[in-house]
Amino acid sequence: MRILAWRWWAVTIGMTLCLGASGGCGGLSPEERAAQECRETSTEAHRYVDEGGVLLDVRPVSAFTQEHITDAVNMPVEDIEERMHDELERDVVLVIYDDEEDRWERAEEILRQAGYRVFVLGKMSTWFC
Repeated sequence: MRILAWRWWAVTIGMTLCLGASGGCGGLSPEERAAQECRETSTEAHRYVDEGGVLLDVRPVSAFTQEHITDAVNMPVEDIEERMHDELERDVVLVIYDDEEDRWERAEEILRQAGYRVFVLGKMSTWFC
């Protein structure tokens, strides 16, 4: 009985220490997890674009003019409803990005409701992870 009690105690203490560790037992730290998620999102976005998808920069024209991802199309979120039917194809994935989450979420909502296939890259910097 003592051996079983000792094993239970050792397992309980070990699990407590393990789960209390920053990344869990053998897990990633929050910084490592964020970097991994960034790389995965970037890889998926690149794949969509390589397969014919369109990089859609939904930032204001002034931000796009200062800096943007090569081959991206600028369509500020305020202009999407007016321009999407004439300028965007429905049979490709639109990879959208903006440095402001509320704008990319609004762009995603507008485009999905109109029947477009959308992948959210998020911030422009994610493309370069």
